[in-house]
Amino acid sequence: ALLGAGLSLVVPSVFSASTRLPDTPPAPALALTTTFGWVGFLCGPPVIGLLASKLTLPVALGLVTVLCLVMTALASIIPMPRSLREDSG
Repeated sequence: ALLGAGLSLVVPSVFSASTRLPDTPPAPALALTTTFGWVGFLCGPPVIGLLASKLTLPVALGLVTVLCLVMTALASIIPMPRSLREDSG
């Protein structure tokens, strides 16, 4: 439940950021972002199930948590475009 509550903030932030990328029209950027979201939505559960059958369910779900931590670390490293920094403050 805590993992879901934390990740619920990611989707609106990513959708909003994808429409504000410099030199990219908003509609195709949002379409690509949505496509990646659907791919994760459709492929994630079978991959977790496969990992759980090969390992254990706690280990498979632990890998999801580790990937979320990696995503958080990468988000703090990747520089924000100047146009987005100017909008935020």
